[in-house]
Amino acid sequence: MKVLAPDLGEYSAYGSPIIAEVYVSEGNNVTEGSLLCLIMIAKVSVEVKAPNTGKVTKVYIKKGDTVKSGDPLFEIE
Repeated sequence: MKVLAPDLGEYSAYGSPIIAEVYVSEGNNVTEGSLLCLIMIAKVSVEVKAPNTGKVTKVYIKKGDTVKSGDPLFEIE
C-alpha cells in the first residue's frame, strides 16, 4: 500500500511543504498509527501515520524534500 502526502489544503498557499523528519527506513516494521514522518508548512506540522500494520518496503522521501498533496511517501506491505 502506498502512503501518500495528505491534502494540505489551505496551507499550500503559504509555501512549499517540507519533510521535517523521517522516522522509518526501508525494512522497518510498523503498526497501524505509527508515526512515519512529519511535514512542515507555514509553521504547522502535519503527522503522517501508518494506515496499516506491515513492513516499510520503499521510502520515497528524505528530510528536507519538498512535497505536494498526493505525492508518494512510503510503501508498506
